[in-house]
Amino acid sequence: MRSTVRLVRLFVVPLLVTATSLQAITYIVPNDRDLVKRSEAIIIATAVESHSDLRDRDRLVTVATLQVEKVLKGSVDGESVQLVEMGGTVGERMTFIPGSPRYESGKRYLVFLRTNRFGEKTTYGFGLGKFEFITDLHGHELLVRGGTDDEMFGFNESDSSQHVEPLRDAGEFLGFVRTVVEGDAPAREDYVVARSAVVFAKFPEFVPRTTRFVPIPLATRPDYLSAGNFRWQSPVAGFVYCCTPTLQPNFPNAVSDASSAMANWNGQGVGVNYTLGSADNTANKGFTTYDCKNTILFNDPNHEITGAAAIGGISTTGGSCVPPPGQPGPPFTYNNLGDGVTYNNTLEADVVVGANGTFSTNEATFIGVLTHELGHTLGFRHSDQTAANDPGTPCNPALIPCTSDAIMNSTIAFNLQSLRPYDVNAVQTVYGAGPVCNAPSIATQPASQSISFGSQANLSVAANGTAPLTYQWYTGNSGNTASPAGGATSTTFHPTPAVTTNYWVRVSNSCNGVQIANSNTAVVTVTCAPPSAGTPQASPSSIASSQSSTLSVNPTGSSPFTYQWYIGNSGVTTTPINGATSSSVMVSPSLTTTYWVRVTGQCAPASDSQAVTVTVAPCVLPTAGTPSASPSSIPTGQSSTISVNPAGTPPFTYQWYIGNSGVTTTPIAGGSNSFVTVSPATTTSYWVRVTGQCAPQSDSPSTTVTVTCAPIAAPGVTAQPQTINIGQSSTLAFNTAGSGPFTIQWYKNGLGDTSSPIAGANGQSTIVSPASSASYWVRVTSQCGTQDASVIVFVNGAPCNAPSITGQPASLTINAGSLVSLTVAATGTAPLTYQWYTGVKGDISHPIAGSTAALITQSPSVTTNYWVRVSNNCNNVQSADSNTATVTIGCSSPSITTQPVNVSAAIGTAATLKVVAAGSSLHYQWFQGVRGDTSKPVGLDSATLITGAISGNTLYWVHVTGACGSPADSNAGTVTALAPPRVRASRH
Repeated sequence: MRSTVRLVRLFVVPLLVTATSLQAITYIVPNDRDLVKRSEAIIIATAVESHSDLRDRDRLVTVATLQVEKVLKGSVDGESVQLVEMGGTVGERMTFIPGSPRYESGKRYLVFLRTNRFGEKTTYGFGLGKFEFITDLHGHELLVRGGTDDEMFGFNESDSSQHVEPLRDAGEFLGFVRTVVEGDAPAREDYVVARSAVVFAKFPEFVPRTTRFVPIPLATRPDYLSAGNFRWQSPVAGFVYCCTPTLQPNFPNAVSDASSAMANWNGQGVGVNYTLGSADNTANKGFTTYDCKNTILFNDPNHEITGAAAIGGISTTGGSCVPPPGQPGPPFTYNNLGDGVTYNNTLEADVVVGANGTFSTNEATFIGVLTHELGHTLGFRHSDQTAANDPGTPCNPALIPCTSDAIMNSTIAFNLQSLRPYDVNAVQTVYGAGPVCNAPSIATQPASQSISFGSQANLSVAANGTAPLTYQWYTGNSGNTASPAGGATSTTFHPTPAVTTNYWVRVSNSCNGVQIANSNTAVVTVTCAPPSAGTPQASPSSIASSQSSTLSVNPTGSSPFTYQWYIGNSGVTTTPINGATSSSVMVSPSLTTTYWVRVTGQCAPASDSQAVTVTVAPCVLPTAGTPSASPSSIPTGQSSTISVNPAGTPPFTYQWYIGNSGVTTTPIAGGSNSFVTVSPATTTSYWVRVTGQCAPQSDSPSTTVTVTCAPIAAPGVTAQPQTINIGQSSTLAFNTAGSGPFTIQWYKNGLGDTSSPIAGANGQSTIVSPASSASYWVRVTSQCGTQDASVIVFVNGAPCNAPSITGQPASLTINAGSLVSLTVAATGTAPLTYQWYTGVKGDISHPIAGSTAALITQSPSVTTNYWVRVSNNCNNVQSADSNTATVTIGCSSPSITTQPVNVSAAIGTAATLKVVAAGSSLHYQWFQGVRGDTSKPVGLDSATLITGAISGNTLYWVHVTGACGSPADSNAGTVTALAPPRVRASRH
């Protein structure tokens, strides 16, 4: 049976080459915001299965079915989506494209989608649009692109800097995606997770024991070939090129550059003979189908490698160019080389170069890219990977030749345009009698250098010779192998010597036994700089009494350093701070204090810093202020948060209480913050005691949280059916809310009219049979209070009269804080509904919540106007408005508007304290002591108090009464006693 296998290698080059290397695959990485905006659709989905398929134009593809969990952008048809990716295997036909996305069944992905030129859904930008959900060993869910080992190699699209693939917090990154999708609004971009904070499961690589100490023999042909052992039976192939007139404008010498790339492989004397003929614009099929022509296609005429630089591929079938059955044709496999290996015969080779503008580099690197892709058409694998060319599976040099110094390396050095020793060995082994084995030699010696104490040295060596080369660094003079450096087995070595030290490296390979080359000795000279402490920083530099400040210093010189902090002026060592032996220390001085630090480095002398001062401000007595409740009114079962913002010298301590200010019988457990959350069952008062850094403590006024009672649950009372015929019945019902037990009574007529109770109607439902349309209401009483609700039962054919006012609400005069009742009388077909308002008649902008009965009770603090609107449902809504009733306030309760302030007075003199109060007919009584202590009355009935002679610090407060309402007590003001001024006697 004829096997059909196509191997394709993808190589992507950045827009502007500025780094030291290019890699296949090398991605041009857009930022995450651009990735979201450019994708046609974005989904979260779980892979169900994958299979290969042969599609139109002889395309081999892999189809992955994903079960869609959520669509973040765009749309998909149905609950699943099929992604069509390049490459696959059907029967014995195979197209191999490294980097084409593959989805593992059962795994969950975030996928960015686009539509390809065939109208199929595919992943955006190969691996750029595929993110896998992964949970690390800490349970942290992440979104990972390109694997957990930072395998996404490439350059940032914005500035061509080398891309470092981050790990992304799954939840935060999904939030970013949603925000950008919703309109490109500002979105948080703090979803990157430090790799140091993530722990993935790791397993040691298995290396057969037999390879540890036995040098490998010279490599065989399959050691250099890709999976499948693809090889020309005769490596003589003529190429043509296309596609004019758009022949690679960025590289006007592209045709001769391709010839130069072919010459690199032709010149090794093993029969490889690639030739480049003339232009042939009919040879434009590329990898879309077979055309029986070896072609270099410039400018990607079929849009096969959007965003990439080049693809090199081979095929073991000629497609339409295979002769008909029965006629002689080329073999598809052969095994006549005497090495026992069956090879897939290459019959057609193509190289597709990306569209103009895809990449921009110099001509030398362009030749290197073409040389690399032509190497794939010869069957060669990447020099630093396995035969599968999988970037996640590095090559093991103990088993097969491996190196990063090759044109076939997955990372091609910038400006590299010719073969390296590994490449020469590969072509001589695969197409000749075998590699020429050259003993190692030192090309670039490790250089001597000078470093400061604690720094790393950067030693490196470059060597020639047949790969694989092994390296071992040593301490001492060249040739002295007594002190090998552990783990130093690569071309670079970064020791951190404490003293001046000699190093050298031995390079070896296995040409006819072990061959070695010793480097020269490199001297790493270690210098030491004495410490310089500099000036410490205090943060903050000014504090209140009992607060803290952090002192820190950032010395220079040869580290590590040791520290000792002191109190006092710089250089005075009499007062060291115990335990203060790090670069920073926290201090809490009670007075303004100066500090300094002595820093000792790796060489003398020690350095004493300059002094830094922490200023301590005087202590200010605490003032609690008035607490605020948010919200101040709550329904039963809900919560309110009460908070206070005290003044004075912090930090403060708090204790909240239930009751009036100063009553400490009911402290709130756990109420020791500046706020407390409460859920009272009934209207309750609260206050807080604040203690600062200096006495005395301060008690706040009380604040009240009003609890509104709502034992009837929404939507209130219902009637089923609400419209009946005469003689029929309706069931009235409601559900309860809040905590029982409940007392229930149903009534007929308007809400609040208790003249017509329904006998026995004491449950959550009752049945009524009115002869005409009627209003019914229910009163439910619970532990938190009472709530009324009504409903109308309509009777078909009953007469209906619009409402009219028969008794107007009356104007009244009351004292501030007193209750007043207003009532209205109205006639009209029941049921009548009521709504009271403040303001003048007809102004409905200020309805009184819950005031929906004929009678209301209010307690206004200022003169207020009231009126009521009475309505029913005669021929739609009919209403009548009452006159305006004015409630005039004749007397106001006392209140403190300005508290007594703290004053100072010399001992033996008097002090003056004042209070400002509001209210009707006020009287004052001052007391000495803390607020609430009435044992020592002082002063006259006046808002001003002139004390007697002061002998020490003393507190005073005042009790204010009025003609009506509750009295008001002020805060206590402090009189601070000052020493009298000294008088100097004069002698005559």
